[in-house]
Amino acid sequence: MRYADPLSWALAQAAGEAVAPLGEAFTRATDRCSLIQVGAAGPRETWTQVASDAARGFASPMRFPAATPSAPTGLSCIVHGLRGPSLALTMPVETGVEVALTLSSAWLERGVVDWALIGLRVRVWPGAIRRKLCRVVAGDGAGR
Repeated sequence: MRYADPLSWALAQAAGEAVAPLGEAFTRATDRCSLIQVGAAGPRETWTQVASDAARGFASPMRFPAATPSAPTGLSCIVHGLRGPSLALTMPVETGVEVALTLSSAWLERGVVDWALIGLRVRVWPGAIRRKLCRVVAGDGAGR
C-alpha cells in the first residue's frame, strides 16, 4: 500500500462510502462481497513514475504491483477485507458497466455473494479530474 496511486485510494474511499450504510451485517461477512472496477485506464500517476524511473535506468519492482490496471481493485479489497470475486474491466465505462452488472447479477442470483460493488472511473465534466464512484448493486445480506 506504500506506493498506491491516488486513483487506487479514490476507489478504496468510494467503496468505503458505499458499504458504510450496510453496517455490522456487512462487516461480519466481507467474504460475501464482490467488487468489479470499470474504467478505460489504470493508475496513470504510478505508470508515469515507473516510466520516468526506467528512463533514468532503474524502476523499483516495489512499484510494479501499484502500476497494474487492477491495483485500485486490489487496494480496495485489502482495505475493506473484501474476499468475494473481484475483477478489473479495463474498458470504457459505457461498455464495461453492462458487463459488470451482468456478472454481479449472476453472482447474486447464484448465491455466490450477498453484496456486489461496482466501482466506476468517470469524468464528471469535460476537462475535470477523473474520480471513482462505487455503488452497491444489490444484496440482502442473507448469507446463503
